[in-house]
This record gives sequence, C-alpha cells and structure tokens, in this order.
Amino acid sequence: MDVSIIIVNYNTCEMTLECLRSIKQFTMGVKYEIILVDNDSHDDSVEKIRQEFPNVILIESKENLGFGRANNLGEKQAKGKYLFLLNSDTLLIENAIYSIFDYMEKHPQIASCGGNLLDKDLKNGSSLGKFPRLFNDVFRAFWLHHVFKKYYLKHLSLATTVKHGDINNPDYIAGADIFIRKNIFDELEGFDPNFFMYYEETDLYYRMKEKGYKSIILPEVKIIHLQGGSTKQKTKRKINYKQVFIDNKSKAYFYRKHYSKAKVRWMKLFYIIYLLPTIFIHPSQFPTRVKAIVKA
Repeated sequence: MDVSIIIVNYNTCEMTLECLRSIKQFTMGVKYEIILVDNDSHDDSVEKIRQEFPNVILIESKENLGFGRANNLGEKQAKGKYLFLLNSDTLLIENAIYSIFDYMEKHPQIASCGGNLLDKDLKNGSSLGKFPRLFNDVFRAFWLHHVFKKYYLKHLSLATTVKHGDINNPDYIAGADIFIRKNIFDELEGFDPNFFMYYEETDLYYRMKEKGYKSIILPEVKIIHLQGGSTKQKTKRKINYKQVFIDNKSKAYFYRKHYSKAKVRWMKLFYIIYLLPTIFIHPSQFPTRVKAIVKA
C-alpha cells in the first residue's frame, strides 16, 4: 500500500462525502486506502458514508476524540508507506495525492509535504506557519502586525500562505493536508493526545524539527480548503467562546511543553494587552476572553 488517507469526521456528513468523492474522482496512479474516523457524530454521517463508500475503512469512536487522537486512532490501522492526513473540509481538484507521493519517492530526505491550500474562490489560503514565539505575541499585543504586515507574514505569522511563507523550510504544515512518512509518524508516536484541537500539528512539527527532519510545501499541488468548515457550529455569536477557550488552552499547553514558565506568563500577559481594545468595541466579550487565557 502506498498511501493511507486518514479523514476525521464530526457532524460534517455532506462535506465529508464531497471530500471522498473528490478523492475517488481525481486519484490515480497510486495504491491507496481511505480510513475515516467518525468522532461520535450525531448526524447520519456513518450511514451515508458506509452506503456510498463501502470500501472506506470506517472507525466509529464512542466519543469526540478531537483531531489529534482521532488521527492517531486511524493510523493504527494504516497499511500505507505514507499517511495523508486530510481534513473533511477539503476538496481535491487534481491528482494531488499522486503528485505528492511521486515527490516523496524521489526525495527521501523529506519527511513530510503539504500542498497549496486554496479557499473557495481559489485564492491562496493558510498552508503553513511559524511556531508561536514571544516576539509574535509582542507584535500582536501592540498591533505591530498591522504596521509591519509584510515582515510579520514572512517571519512571524502563525498561519500564512505560500506567497508569504517559507515554503522550503516551513516551521509547520497546516493540519488540513499533512503528507508524512508513516515510520516517522510512528517514531514520534503521532500527535500529542493532550491537544484536543489546535496546535497539535504545530507540536508535531516542533518535535520533528528537534530531530532534524525536513518538510516542504509544494505550491504547484493545489487543494481546496473550506477553512473552518469542519469546526464551525451554528451560533449567532460573532465569536465562538468554546473555540476561543480551546485555542488558548492549546497554545498555553504548547508553551508549557516547549518553553519556560516565564514565557508562558509573558504570553498570557501579551494576549490580555492585545484584547484591551475590545473593552471599547465589545465590552461584554472582554471578561470571557481574558478568563479563557488566564485559565488555559
């Protein structure tokens, strides 16, 4: 088996079906299997996926494991030389899997690849990013990322496009389309299960960097990513406080795991400073968002 495609689904039935259809339509020239982990969906995902794609290896979790743990669960059944961790809110528009597979076969020094993620209008979306650093937090705290936008995008942004990021040596590749050698994923013991959602791929690549593994983005390989489509929930609020809390909790855990306690405290302080303008813009949101980062 060449490639094991792992997709995590949580109440995104139609989106996941479209993703599966695009894989079937465009993928050729490579032996692959699809492993789909359902995170205890409450829609009719399991029934519809099983009906339309009976050859998909369907794993039904009894709980919502989050992104990392669900991928780890799927990886245990993977038989491929490579893993392709693909979001359910992605669509293939060309034979991307073969293109990345072929590149990896010809470049054994590369540990993992990612493609050029496009938004629904086929414009460059977030495909890579930098590791969180205090300098980044300082920029955001004092809104310098707006003043020195080009510098920020090139050197500090946690999420950026192939146009602005370092595609030949990215700190990390977006979790929507991680193509990685299975033996390396196994060596790293997969995603850290302490991340429920957000920063799990950042942590994975941080550990890869520590071991000297190299990754790359292939800008000619294009994949549509309906960013956030797999995590959006119906709400009238402009800000999903639950997601804000999870994001802050994951970022704080990343800092605690890889940086000093002092840096964790500084990071939280700079985030609170960054939030100060919301006192005047959205006063009701400020206490909740501060509480989210303090508790993280």
